[in-house]
Amino acid sequence: MTGAIPEARSHSARAARPEHRYRVLFVSRKLPFADGGGNGAYANDLLQWLVARGAAVDCLLLTELDDSTIPPLWSIPQKGMSGIRVINPGAFRVGDRYLHPWRFVRRKPDPARAVRTTAPSVAAERVAVKQAVSRGKYDAILMNYLWLAPACAGHGVTTLALTHDVWSDRAAGAEYVYTADEEAALLNSADHVLAISPYDATRFEQMGVSKPVHVLYKALAAAPPEDSSPPSARCLFVGSGYGPNAEGLAWFLEKVWPIVLEELPSAHLDVCGAVCGSVKEAPLNVHLHGRVADLGEFYHRAAVAIVPLLRGTGLKIKLVEAVSYRKPVVSTSIGLQGIEQLIGHGVDRADAARDFATNVLRHLSDPASAGREGLLARREAERFLSSDTAYAPVWEIMSTSAK
Repeated sequence: MTGAIPEARSHSARAARPEHRYRVLFVSRKLPFADGGGNGAYANDLLQWLVARGAAVDCLLLTELDDSTIPPLWSIPQKGMSGIRVINPGAFRVGDRYLHPWRFVRRKPDPARAVRTTAPSVAAERVAVKQAVSRGKYDAILMNYLWLAPACAGHGVTTLALTHDVWSDRAAGAEYVYTADEEAALLNSADHVLAISPYDATRFEQMGVSKPVHVLYKALAAAPPEDSSPPSARCLFVGSGYGPNAEGLAWFLEKVWPIVLEELPSAHLDVCGAVCGSVKEAPLNVHLHGRVADLGEFYHRAAVAIVPLLRGTGLKIKLVEAVSYRKPVVSTSIGLQGIEQLIGHGVDRADAARDFATNVLRHLSDPASAGREGLLARREAERFLSSDTAYAPVWEIMSTSAK
């Protein structure tokens, strides 16, 4: 067994199993939906990459028995979940649906037992992981976020903590606040720590994480078909309801957008995602679309994407997404953390409002040039953000563990 990464195979080719098929148990409190926000897309992309390379992936979905947010009978969306087997403790599988019979008789959650999404793991979750491991011969347990590390440790299987970001640095507005010492202690109970950017990896080491820390970027999505029609004078911001997204958008609308409109009255801004809920009244030429089923049409007609974040950690997946669509990006320094090598390759850095507006206007005023810069950004990013490069550390860890 070697650590070489096998070539991606077609669906028919995957039917022929290799001599040793890696088995991965993904442990999470939420399903890793492809369209479930940046973090969900990141986890889903990694799991689909593993499946495409012949790994068997099981998803252990941890939900409290009295969690009334899930209906008694629910279905797993097919988008992005192909090839992933879902294990939901206490549920009965009926075809492609999962049945929780007790929820027909008790629909109100018990606050004393409810597990908040970001709170430390509880004994019941550790039992669920132990039972899953006893039934499957796994090469690795991949946990979704640091708080599940104690539940996943001590089962005789190599554990990898998918961190997404530095939680103690983003405590403001979080459901559960972790100190740096608490975060380090949780991560040290895993065998390997997966940081989404070099910046996060450095922070983990600074706070006392002694286990191996690997940088695991979010990979580029497959390039969409090229379209010969030029984009219009529109810019695009995509964001969840996460606090820094709302703060960054508010700064852009107050400080940057008036400058843009003064110079180019025909400019428009499209805003997609739950972040729209933070805007009480949309300024002139600002269009709030909320959650949308397909971002492709918005990226297609945009000349430039913006990432006006003022705080936050982790790799900004919205920036990677924009580059995947061959769009130039204007971002603050915070938005570029961990991916600074793209600066000057179709990606502009601007922290002052006037500088940010100047760069946005340059792209809006010359869509043809913006298109060329978007291609440049995509080509540069492909050097280190292809799936086989970005996710290689996980395969290498499993190959070592399986020996």
